[in-house]
Amino acid sequence: MALEDQYYPTCHFTLMEAPETIIHILRDCSKVKPIWTRVGNIAPDFYFDISMKPWIKIWSLSSRHTDVLPGVQWRDVFPILSWSIWSTRDKSVMEGAKFNTQAIFHRAKSLAIEFHFSLPSPLRKPDRIDILVGWKPPPSGFFKLNTDGLVLGNLGLAGARGLLRHSNGSWFRGFTRNIGTTSSVAAKLWGVRDGLLLAKKYNIQKLIIELDAKAVLDLLMSDNNTSLCYHPLSALIIDCRSLIHSFEEARLCHIYREGNFCTDNLAKGGTKTLNSYVEYFSPPSFVVNQLLADTWGVSFPRACNI
Repeated sequence: MALEDQYYPTCHFTLMEAPETIIHILRDCSKVKPIWTRVGNIAPDFYFDISMKPWIKIWSLSSRHTDVLPGVQWRDVFPILSWSIWSTRDKSVMEGAKFNTQAIFHRAKSLAIEFHFSLPSPLRKPDRIDILVGWKPPPSGFFKLNTDGLVLGNLGLAGARGLLRHSNGSWFRGFTRNIGTTSSVAAKLWGVRDGLLLAKKYNIQKLIIELDAKAVLDLLMSDNNTSLCYHPLSALIIDCRSLIHSFEEARLCHIYREGNFCTDNLAKGGTKTLNSYVEYFSPPSFVVNQLLADTWGVSFPRACNI
């Protein structure tokens, strides 16, 4: 027996409207249709009498752009919105939770925007080459800020950390922050923000900012301001951008993890401390060895795309 042919009770919301089939739950219910309509740019055949599997396949692969999310395609939104509708309806039936169409839409919109920005550009599989990677000192007159964020498990205990160094590679200041529970991207943005605030505190005017999270770097450098406004971390992103522009000269750079090992070592202290924020005026013991290695120009092998 096909999945669509199985018996279902009447709709939980409309009672006599129709059997509560999967396609009814996800698409045809009068409670659900307004959610899809808000996404915009729906093809005339969206509500056509088509069975569940072809409908899901067509819209999961659709490259049509949405009206409400600039630059985001239907294939990015459709699976997330379908899951949001299903999970919310399940809670409504099983737990008596309110089926809030506006909350469903905004939740799915935020997730779709975050997913869209995390997607890599479609490229052919690149060739790879082994290179040596190490930390490099900034030009004379500049300070260098290295930051990162760490989450222990999915949405687990999170910490941010970073350090400022002189142009000769010596330690200037460092910090760790215990954030609590958040996502990896949020933790890394917290690290950038705290590092920039630390530099401003000591009136640093020329700054090189290095981080090993390409997705975070893309968020900070993106020209798509309209979509960024819908990003769930837009406040942090805008704050970081504003701070960067407040320096006399600031440069954002990506660095491989092998060139950012000092911040990895700081992480071991950042997530363990009970203090919300700690500033280090001298390098802590768990960073000293890597700090010396960076100063001496020690490099580490890495396989990279060419």
